[in-house]
Amino acid sequence: MADDLLSLMAGIAQGFAQGKQVQADNEMRDLQMQIMKDQKKLQEDEAEYKRRILEAIFGGSGSPGIVEADVGEGMQSFDGSGENTQAESPISGLSPMEMMALGEVSDMNILGAGRLEHSIKSDRERLDIQKEGLKFRGQSARAAEKTAEARDIVTDTVDGAQFGYPGAQVKVRIRKSTGEVIGLVGKGKPIFKSPPAGAEVQGPAESALWFHTEDLSTPESGQTPDQLEAQGYKKLTAGRAGGIPATASALKLIGDIEGLVEKVFPLEEKGLMERLKGGTERTLGAWAQTNPDAAVLLRKIKGSLAPIIRSMGEKGALSDGDVKRATAALPKLTDSPAVARRLLAEVRGVLETAKEVTLGMGVRRKEPSVQEQFNRLTAMGVSDEDAFARLKDAGVIE
Repeated sequence: MADDLLSLMAGIAQGFAQGKQVQADNEMRDLQMQIMKDQKKLQEDEAEYKRRILEAIFGGSGSPGIVEADVGEGMQSFDGSGENTQAESPISGLSPMEMMALGEVSDMNILGAGRLEHSIKSDRERLDIQKEGLKFRGQSARAAEKTAEARDIVTDTVDGAQFGYPGAQVKVRIRKSTGEVIGLVGKGKPIFKSPPAGAEVQGPAESALWFHTEDLSTPESGQTPDQLEAQGYKKLTAGRAGGIPATASALKLIGDIEGLVEKVFPLEEKGLMERLKGGTERTLGAWAQTNPDAAVLLRKIKGSLAPIIRSMGEKGALSDGDVKRATAALPKLTDSPAVARRLLAEVRGVLETAKEVTLGMGVRRKEPSVQEQFNRLTAMGVSDEDAFARLKDAGVIE
């Protein structure tokens, strides 16, 4: 019986994997067909552009001399001999005489030609983005566009005076193509220059007790307490500081898990059958390694987050009740999408409260009763049977 069940589960997993492969192949073919259509449209637009140029040659009026044509890439100048005196044509395949003729047509024709050229350039850029998408195994054009956009952004260090930090430098994100500053890096924490002569500075051992109230990072040594406080750092006692590493690791891990949940779980699953099917596919996919994201998600929850939560309890960053409450709320692959997201938000809430308490910026919640924890789980969509099992596994119910 056990062998038959394993064979059935393996068959289901194999069929699921084959279905995913067929879907990926279909998406790849659709993208290739779209590129072929767009290439044909681009060729037709370029032919139309050439036709307008030829019409300009036979229908335009004007006399030799220096003429200028605004065709979307700036001003192009030509002398009476038909030679380009500044730059080559932005459209390949056009002779200097054709470009000179373009400069002699009416303003309306120039505007129309410029618009058409802009359309051609846009089509070319879009094709480049779509072709780039093929490298990512069927990645959508929009996703490839986001990738290209991200590559255009770099970080640099600039004077912090313009951001309210005189005497300091801040890291900013800059768009390479335009030079535009689009945001601060690291929540705008400034990097201060050397402190004034004779000022009290924090050495390595002292700096290790300062933590940023947002991301729990530690600063570089050699700064004054005033500089550190201005950047959002807070000094802790050695006892409190001992619980920070586990808390920081847990919060970072929660962020990773939240990203995986968005990949593994759909937005919603309607009806009992759809939820059962979705939970089964996710569980089998993780077990058979046919769904790598589900496998990683399961490993991060059970193999990483759960032990870190227990460690936070051992170091005093979490109370025993908080450890049990967070453990009972860990999401499962069999949960519905809505329930999984609510449970994960509950775990994050426990960890955020622990961070505030450790930093001396908050107070511990009153430990809820067993009935209150049961009611909270069921209010998030967990069934009565599953809520009881969760509380028992977490040690809330003996």
